[in-house]
Amino acid sequence: MEDLHKVELGWAIFQNTALDEIERADRSYELFDEVIKDREDPAAVAQAHYCMAVWCKLNDEVPAVKKHLEKCLAIDEKHVHARRELRLFE
Repeated sequence: MEDLHKVELGWAIFQNTALDEIERADRSYELFDEVIKDREDPAAVAQAHYCMAVWCKLNDEVPAVKKHLEKCLAIDEKHVHARRELRLFE
């Protein structure tokens, strides 16, 4: 499976409220983290960092939010959603 597909699948799982909350949080985290660690596709890695920032925000891991947003923007400085989230964070 391509990295961007992994990110999209992780996001879909994360948003699926029909699944058990812990199961969907764990599975989506695994997919985002896998793409971040692989670092093969820069666009997918940037998107995975953005998704991970949102994941951290919603799971009360606030210190990690800014880190992931900054890493996303270091790869894709025009990432609109990451810029907006960083402004809201600050």
